[in-house]
Amino acid sequence: MSEKEYDILVIGATGYTGQFVVEDLANHARASSLRIALGGRTIPKVQELANNYPNVEAVYVDLSDEPSVGLAVAKTRVVINIAGPYY
Repeated sequence: MSEKEYDILVIGATGYTGQFVVEDLANHARASSLRIALGGRTIPKVQELANNYPNVEAVYVDLSDEPSVGLAVAKTRVVINIAGPYY
């Protein structure tokens, strides 16, 4: 299996539940060895959340734009989708 850029991609990270998931992941005992990406369509908002944690990056993912989803998913090992019921 080829090496991926990220270990975990969290889509919907800036939502209410997503922020709790990101906090738990970022504060996990193994967090320093994880490469975590936060996916969202509003990069400034996602970047603001990512800036709170080391080893966390913001990436553009718009669930209504299939190519952006495919590109982000191809770069990661695990996807956690918390974007909501409408996607």
